[in-house]
Amino acid sequence: MSGPDKTLAIIGLARNTAPHLPGAFAMMERLAATVTLERVIIVTNDNDDGTDAVLDQARQGPLPLTIINMDGLASEHEQRVDRLAVARQASLEALFASPSVPDFTLILDMDGLNNTLDPVVVNRLMDDAHGDWQAVFANQPNAYFDIYALRRRNWCDYNFMPKLNHEWKQVAGRPRFKQLLSRLNPFDRTPRSRQELKIRYVHRLQYRIPADYPWIEVDSAFGGAGLYRTAALRGKTYRSRGSQGMVICEHVSLHAQMRAEGARLFIVLWFLNENHEHLDAASGRAFPRELLT
Repeated sequence: MSGPDKTLAIIGLARNTAPHLPGAFAMMERLAATVTLERVIIVTNDNDDGTDAVLDQARQGPLPLTIINMDGLASEHEQRVDRLAVARQASLEALFASPSVPDFTLILDMDGLNNTLDPVVVNRLMDDAHGDWQAVFANQPNAYFDIYALRRRNWCDYNFMPKLNHEWKQVAGRPRFKQLLSRLNPFDRTPRSRQELKIRYVHRLQYRIPADYPWIEVDSAFGGAGLYRTAALRGKTYRSRGSQGMVICEHVSLHAQMRAEGARLFIVLWFLNENHEHLDAASGRAFPRELLT
């Protein structure tokens, strides 16, 4: 277990996640029994499912909990990724509002994905104090799901949402769309729908990565959980738009700033949380060993 000299903050977003929050807070309490948990920062907005009531009740519990309510964010920003970037940035600013900050920051999705997160694993990562990493990200048992946040050469080095949308517009606007799609996917000569493009650009990249593989270095990832050396987050900004206004995952923009300063980021195969709903029958192919190089 991590010694008392290692301190931790947890930050996350919670919108309409009422059913999952009791389990999330229970996991945090288990973790707090093994580390010095200095603060928990939850940003929320525009709930209509009882999330506010669950958060209010959690204020009375043992966690050092700060709740930031940003009601009205949904009407200010139509795109979900824009809302996420604003809310995550608010959580970062709250983290650094104190003169002293914890050694590590665990950034979590609050939708149930991390409710069974093992404190032993978090401690093991925190104990690797001299390891050459600034952030590590979760893997999932059936397949790493979060292609949206992923950037790694030869695995996913592009923003798949604009790419998928662009290809689909081309397909939908041309009568000979089958020929176009067959060029995109040489393994399927009769593609029929947007779903098949999604399989190509997302689900076939959701590899099952064995826990005995070495850490996989990435330019960006997330997978619902990331443990950061807090110092590497200072001065960074979550952004949801690229240089020309194109929508981009907010994690990708943050991690690009870290990488520009030489930060090393990894998916850790035994840093496991739950399987995710965004998998598909095409997900879960074995991770190609050649991608490790």
